[in-house]
Amino acid sequence: MWRAYGGSDGVALVLNAEPFMGLTDKIRAFSSPVMYASHEQVNLHLHRVFDLIENNREWADAIPTAQFVECLFLVLLVLAICTKHPGFHEEREWRVMYFALPEFEKDAVIQIPSKLEVVRGVPQRVFKIPLKPFPEHNYDLLSIPNILHSLIIGPTDQPWVMYDAFRQMLDEAGVQNAADKIRVSAIPLRRT
Repeated sequence: MWRAYGGSDGVALVLNAEPFMGLTDKIRAFSSPVMYASHEQVNLHLHRVFDLIENNREWADAIPTAQFVECLFLVLLVLAICTKHPGFHEEREWRVMYFALPEFEKDAVIQIPSKLEVVRGVPQRVFKIPLKPFPEHNYDLLSIPNILHSLIIGPTDQPWVMYDAFRQMLDEAGVQNAADKIRVSAIPLRRT
């Protein structure tokens, strides 16, 4: 999809799955695969969640009310963030979420920096997960050499200029055999 949404000089980053599937309490960002579902399928999914709660009433009653409400809120929030139309199922997309809520941020070992930016004309607080190692916290999963599987350039009128620039940036970021991780897409895209 980067070809359609990446402007006239598209680049796709293909990421390794391990950093997204690993469990850690050092960074309070969460990942989830996208559920490609129709309105009816989302409705069925919600009914299954509520049935599970109802069928495990004893377990649910043992959870303090505030904690239960918070969990239910998060389930609904993740469902809203991670659901797309079934027509996009070939994307196999994952989403990374960071909730800027005090109860999440206070326990984070690694703080996610934010700053005010204007995105498509809307001023907003933007959080950027640093893609670097944190040796002081013994945490290296999100460094560029660990997270990057490969990079695809194109469509563009200047593929080899971009190839050289990205190879240099990846070399500087410590990516081994950076040139082998970059490929140029020869797929044309007509822009109207």
